[in-house]
Amino acid sequence: MTRYTGQIQRPGTPPENVTLVIDRAKREYDSVTVTDTAYTVLDKVYILVDDDTAGGAVTITLPAVIESTDRKIHVKKLGTTGNVTVDGSGSETIDGSATQSLTSQYQSITIVCDGSEWHILD
Repeated sequence: MTRYTGQIQRPGTPPENVTLVIDRAKREYDSVTVTDTAYTVLDKVYILVDDDTAGGAVTITLPAVIESTDRKIHVKKLGTTGNVTVDGSGSETIDGSATQSLTSQYQSITIVCDGSEWHILD
């Protein structure tokens, strides 16, 4: 991670101190993961849940928001057997709810973190 500091001035305003952070290691997605068991998200990923192979419900647990600023996670239910529950870490929420459920085949959810809560994009 590289940090640059300096000043910027917009016409008609006083100069402002700014910091530009360039993190070349941060990519939008680190991997695509297919799971048929409970899974705890570690990085920015696409998670495809094969609930038919699991034979029942599967829970995807999100990482703590304090560690997840700017993370985007996609979860998609592939099968028809069980529900997929996306669960905030501990008491953390997703758009104000402790969990979100995917109940229909091919249903998906895209969420992002602002450092204090997870938010649903679609």
